[in-house]
Amino acid sequence: MIGGLLRHKVHCWIWGCCSGAVGGTLLVQDEGVAVGTTAVLNFVGTGVLAKVDPMVPGRINIYIPPPAYSAAFSIDNVATANRYVAAPGPYGVGTWNLSVVHPCLRTSPLTYTSSHPHSSGTFTINNNVSTTLRVRVYDSDNLSVLAENLLTLTGNANQNINNINLTIWSWQTEGDKFAARMNCSINLAAIMPQGGRFLIEFVHNNGSDGIVTRTQGPMFYDIEPAVQAISGLSIAENTVSSSKWLSGIRYYTIGDTFDIGIADLDNMNANSYPQPFVAVDSWGEYGIPNFDLNGSDLTGWTNAWNDVDDSYLGTHAITRPSFRYIGTAANITAQVTDWVAGASAASGDASVCIDTYVPESTQLAEYFTDEAYRRRWGFAGTEALWDSTQDMTAYDDNKGMMTMGGLLQTRYGDWNGHAPGLGANPDYTGFAGWGTYCRRFIDVAGLVRGSATMTISGFTVTDLVNSDVRMWIMIPGRWTSPCYCHGPLTFDFGTFNGDNDPIRTSDSAGGTLKMSFGALGLNATYTYFIMCIEIQNPAIRPDSIIVSW
Repeated sequence: MIGGLLRHKVHCWIWGCCSGAVGGTLLVQDEGVAVGTTAVLNFVGTGVLAKVDPMVPGRINIYIPPPAYSAAFSIDNVATANRYVAAPGPYGVGTWNLSVVHPCLRTSPLTYTSSHPHSSGTFTINNNVSTTLRVRVYDSDNLSVLAENLLTLTGNANQNINNINLTIWSWQTEGDKFAARMNCSINLAAIMPQGGRFLIEFVHNNGSDGIVTRTQGPMFYDIEPAVQAISGLSIAENTVSSSKWLSGIRYYTIGDTFDIGIADLDNMNANSYPQPFVAVDSWGEYGIPNFDLNGSDLTGWTNAWNDVDDSYLGTHAITRPSFRYIGTAANITAQVTDWVAGASAASGDASVCIDTYVPESTQLAEYFTDEAYRRRWGFAGTEALWDSTQDMTAYDDNKGMMTMGGLLQTRYGDWNGHAPGLGANPDYTGFAGWGTYCRRFIDVAGLVRGSATMTISGFTVTDLVNSDVRMWIMIPGRWTSPCYCHGPLTFDFGTFNGDNDPIRTSDSAGGTLKMSFGALGLNATYTYFIMCIEIQNPAIRPDSIIVSW
């Protein structure tokens, strides 16, 4: 209130005295510094500002409090991407070294706005008579002007000259100055129809407050006259150094190699390009690490803007651990990378068997990822280890179940068309009846074991009770014939003699099978038992059987 009153009184006093006074002068000072002469006034303190009014000759403006001015002119730069520029075509690159990246863009028109973090984009304007804003687009030499727009700032305005559209808006008074915001749209497509290197310059001539220059560039405008193209993606077996079979079927695994090729790549560098510019996805179905391609990886590639007819061929190995693909639609894909995801290609679908799991089974655990502990059918204890290379239609009891994909299952399918085995792989179509599987579970501690527990995933005790799964257990040398866990009968200590007896105990349930060996269990001499199971239903596919004592 006091400041307002003082301001009112000073304003009136100056005009009342000076406008009606005869003779004399009034010298007006701000903090001891003369700002004009009529008589003498000196306002001291941070809450006052005295200035000559540039619009009214002979008038001194005294501001209490002083006005808050906007910041000097500035701009928000447009977004660019760091890319390589192709060797000169129908555009200029100036003195650029083309072996390094440069700021590039694909956008037209370019949109600039005035900016300042403390003024919401407004900038200060000294007066509305002599202040100008000039926008220029320079050619690749940073000297030749391709387009220019010059606007005198007198208020809100819109001026479109030489494909540069300048808009001044939000015009406002700030004490003895003005403030406004700016938008600028530059139609590069019309100014530079061939694209090329350029520089943008803004010059705000703010009268006695000086000149502010803001630039962005040099940059490269890519008109992308020809989109990238890719065709002829292929993958072919190179070497099968491994020897992995499961149930008579051969598999690719870690270390096996493939030749990956791209027959034709065109327009990789029209007119700027990233590196790498091709991404190959070979991980999902082949277990080969994904990889990217640069120009130096290609045959026939140069950094010329019209480069075409490039190709690629390279050898890559399977490295993905604990991975399987067993099917008829294995392929790889390649995606061109440019300003946006461009053309893509896929190899033809292939029938392959890939399994990179290492053996996981142990003396007391079966995970059906391997056949390391599998044995030929029998209960004598002299049965040979299983030969995984054998066609089961002519091997052992001709009823062996398949170990595939971490599952034990009744065998099925014609595998002749699946690489890498192809014609050497078996034909398991038409199998019917009970499939079989045998292995030993071994107590390496050699302790007395009168019972055992099996934790089963893939079938239940109910399946055993219903005889949908049949299971025999044999301790060679201790029993005279195999005993069984399937069917309705359970272990009876009073009748058990190790000769075709039931050994499932009545407290078995769900996936927990409990067995009793009576007084004829394992010991330091007899350290293992044989398990043989039969499954007829193809929907029953166990994935693990784990023994504990």
